[in-house]
Amino acid sequence: MADLRPLVAEDAPVVAAMGQATAPHKGEPMGSEARPMFDAMMAAAPAAEGVRYETGEVGGVSG
Repeated sequence: MADLRPLVAEDAPVVAAMGQATAPHKGEPMGSEARPMFDAMMAAAPAAEGVRYETGEVGGVSG
């Protein structure tokens, strides 16, 4: 279940920077070899206030 929220102004520069960083890889196949890059990006993201996080595993992939 996803709770989609509108982009807040203070997040816009970060979202733009992420777009620039990922643009060179647009269209590349992203398989399990991309997981370390995704994990690093998620580890660098601050936790959102009021959001509960829990770990889990699906199909042998933890997250």
